[in-house]
Amino acid sequence: LTINGIGQSTCISIGGDPVVGSNFLDLIPLFDKDPGTEAVVLFCEPGGVIEERLSEMVISEEIKTPIVAFIAGRFVDKMPGVRFGHAATIVEGKKGTAAGKIEQFKKAGIHVAEGLDDIVSILKKIL
Repeated sequence: LTINGIGQSTCISIGGDPVVGSNFLDLIPLFDKDPGTEAVVLFCEPGGVIEERLSEMVISEEIKTPIVAFIAGRFVDKMPGVRFGHAATIVEGKKGTAAGKIEQFKKAGIHVAEGLDDIVSILKKIL
């Protein structure tokens, strides 16, 4: 981002464990209220349903700041039944899958990056 002239005010690593002190549902509303925040970038993984809840917040316009998301681990969807070492990689039906998160994000108008390099091009278009 920096090399491409896109600044960052805050970078937060929340982790992927099922139990955390704060999650991005707690934090994104704070950035949404900050006039200096022009966009939020998320790096997401399979497992959990917090992204689906974020999509609902965007649809209901609780969150208005543009969001760009990259969902890693898309290969996990192609390997049902295989356990991965990551504690939060627990999926229930379509909820928690990479494909499910992408579908929900797109439905909410959240920009989905196909690759990490796409984050820059999406940000340049929306900023």
